[in-house]
Parts: sequence; structure tokens; C-alpha cells
Amino acid sequence: MSLDEARRLYAEGIELYERGDGERAAHAFQQAADLGLGEANGHLGTTLRELGRDEEAEQAYRRAGDEFTYHMAELLAAQPNREIEAEQAYLDAIAAGDPRALPGLAWLLYDQPGREHDAERAFEQDLQQESMLRGLGQLVARDPARAREAEAILREAAIADPWALRPLAKLLAAQPGRLEEAEPIFAAAIESGDVGAARALANELARSMPDRAPDAEAAYALAINAGDTGAWRNLGLLLQQQGRLGEAEYAFRQALQHGNTRAYADLASTLLQLHRDDEATHFLRLAAQAGDELAQVRLALSLPDDEAIEVYREAIQLGNRRAWLILVGVLTDHLREGAEPPAPAPGAIGLEEEAQLRDRILEGDTHALTELVGQLAAQGRGDEAADLFTQAAHAGQLEALIGVALLSGLTEGGNARAEEALRAAAYVGNADASLLLGTLLTSQGAREAAAAAYREAIERGHAEAGRRGLELLGE
Repeated sequence: MSLDEARRLYAEGIELYERGDGERAAHAFQQAADLGLGEANGHLGTTLRELGRDEEAEQAYRRAGDEFTYHMAELLAAQPNREIEAEQAYLDAIAAGDPRALPGLAWLLYDQPGREHDAERAFEQDLQQESMLRGLGQLVARDPARAREAEAILREAAIADPWALRPLAKLLAAQPGRLEEAEPIFAAAIESGDVGAARALANELARSMPDRAPDAEAAYALAINAGDTGAWRNLGLLLQQQGRLGEAEYAFRQALQHGNTRAYADLASTLLQLHRDDEATHFLRLAAQAGDELAQVRLALSLPDDEAIEVYREAIQLGNRRAWLILVGVLTDHLREGAEPPAPAPGAIGLEEEAQLRDRILEGDTHALTELVGQLAAQGRGDEAADLFTQAAHAGQLEALIGVALLSGLTEGGNARAEEALRAAAYVGNADASLLLGTLLTSQGAREAAAAAYREAIERGHAEAGRRGLELLGE
């Protein structure tokens, strides 16, 4: 009798699930499982997962046994830091003969840094399965030296898999002179229902063809109308670049309404341009709370020194690797004068003018260095800007070493490079470098070394700022 009741509850659970009543379906499946109907556990796990109750779903899948091992793997793969468990679950599902598990394993490996070779082997095991040929093409496309190979794979994949159209178009657009060839492929992806393809096309137009800004704007609008709410932030950035600040503000606010917290800092930047400083500070605070390290630095630099120090201490507690830049702003004028290179005058320089600036840099002209770095940064050529500073530093320009340090501090994981540059400049007597080195070492908790750097700065002429650095250390 109890088994008959279990089957009735199981059937009731399926009916409720199909009607969209997840809570009542989960209750029915649970009752059926409690009465000994083991297969109910699998459906219970799926229902609980859709309800966002992952821990309970995991337990239900474990009770369900081999038939739901693939579902267990999918659940684990969607959770942070559980890649090893997910990989084993996929392997168990493959061993049990589940054809869905191999693509799952391949894409899991695809998303893990350093596992490209394993992912490629997994994709190649069954290229007839949906998404496998596309996945292989996207993986190969990561290596610029294999661009032709990736293009051939993605073209073949796109014959049967419309989701291969967007990665194919992006691959072509990234190659000089092939954006025109990529555009109809983006259009085909959009027509096939790939909502993200319109934003991808707009990004390419905005990045590589400034004269096509109206087309980029139209593509962002198409993406938004198709339901891609993530395009609001991109549209805001385009409008901000054009000086259409009121429209940019609206776009960033829309992005925030749709949950894109990266737009906090963008909105703050726009409000600053509109001279609405108090509102900008509010949104910088929200950006910092959302984990934006640079927003935390900019917030501190907009505050009086005492408040900036409090923000600095909060940044240290949160593990902000750029927190030392806050102290740079408190102790010196360097960051306010341009830790990020100043924006150049409107209008990009030509190749001939760029070559002339490079010649002047080789002759020791630091004004040319500042101008060209600003131009490169404004054109999105940040790596070249950093390389330029490094080359100038190697040529003996100490100011460039300071630039290397500040640019490094603004990049992920750049503190080691920043410290190396500052130590090099401080070693040969640069007072600015000694002071900046003290701020970096303070953030790292190296109190004795930081105090020594501040004392060097005092001896070399930065008496007031050096003493303030020592005060921060309690000396």
C-alpha cells in the first residue's frame, strides 16, 4: 500500500512540476521518496535546484544513484571551487554511459585556466555531438597563432550550430581588416536568435571604428530590445565617450536597475563630469562596496585625508591589492597629477606624430613621454603605454620608473612590479620613489621596511609627507 501511495505522490509531483508549482512538487517528491520510491529523489533534486536550494538538491541527487550522476555533475559545475568534484561526477556519468556527460566535461575543462589541452582532447572525442565542434573552435581561437585553424572549425560548426556564428564573427572582427566580413555573420547570428550577438557586434564597431558610432549605438539598442539588459552599460560607455552625458547617465542607471554593479563606477564618473560631486561620491561608495578596487581608490581620493585613511584601512581589511595607491594620494600629489595617464587632446595622433614623439622620448624628453602614454592609453593601447614607461626607465629616466610603478599598481597583480620599479628608482636617490615605496610597503604590512623608506624620503626632501607616513605606522 505504501508503494502505491508513493507512486501516486510521485505522479502528483510531476503534474505539479509541469504546472510550475515547484514548492508543492518538491513536497510531493519528498513524500514519495520517504515512502521508498527511490526514483523520486532524482526529480526532487532537479526541482530543488530550480528553487535555488542547492544543498538539498545535492543530497537528493546522491540518494538517487547512478541515473542522476550527470545532474549531480551539472549542479557541482555551477558552484564555485567545486571543479574537481564536478569533473569526477562527469567521469562517473561517462562511465555509466550517459551521452550528455562528455560535452559537460569538455566545457568544464574549457573554463579552467591551464586545462586547455585536456579540454581540446575532450572536445575531439565526439565532434558529432551538439556544441562539441563549436567548443573546439572557440578553444583553438584562444591561440592567435591558430586563428586559421579556429576559423575553419567554426565555419564547419556553423553549418549545423547557429551558436557558432557569433564566435566565428568575433574571431574575424579581431583580425585587421576583416570587420566588414564579420558583420553579415553577426547579423546571421542575431537572426538565428543569439541575443548576445548584437552587443558583440556593437562592441566591435565601437572599439575599432569610431566613425561607426551611430551603427554601434543602433546595435546596442537592438540588443536591449531583444532582452540583452547587459548592453545598457556598454551603451552608456559609448554615449559617455561622445559627451552625451545625460543619456549616458540614464543608460548607466538602467544597467544598475538590471543588476550590473559595474555601472556604479561608470555612473560616478559621469556625475563627476556633470559636476554633481556629492552624488558621484555616493555611487563610488556603492562601487567600492561591490568589490571595485579602483573605485575604492578613487573614493578615498575624493575625501578629506582623515576619511581617506579610514577608507584605506577598510581596503586593507578587504584585501584590496591597490590600497597603497590611496596612501599615494594622501601623502603626495602624484596620483592627483595622473597615476593613470592624462587624457590627450581630442583627435588621435597619426603614425608620423607618434614616431616623432618616440624619437623625442629617446632623447630624454619627459613631456613627450607623458603625451604619448596618454595617447596610447586613450586608444586602448594600455600594454604599449606600460612598455613605453619601461623602455624609458631602462634608458635612465627616473620619472618613467615612477610611471611604471603607478601603472603597475593599477593592474591586477601588479604590486610586485610596482615595488621593483620603486626600489630601482629609490636606490639611485629618487625622493618620490622612496615615498611611494613607503606607501606600498605599508599596505603590505612590511612596517620596518616602510619606515626605512619614509625616512629616506624625509632625508631627500619630502619631510612633511614622510613624517605623515611614519605617523600612520605609529612612529
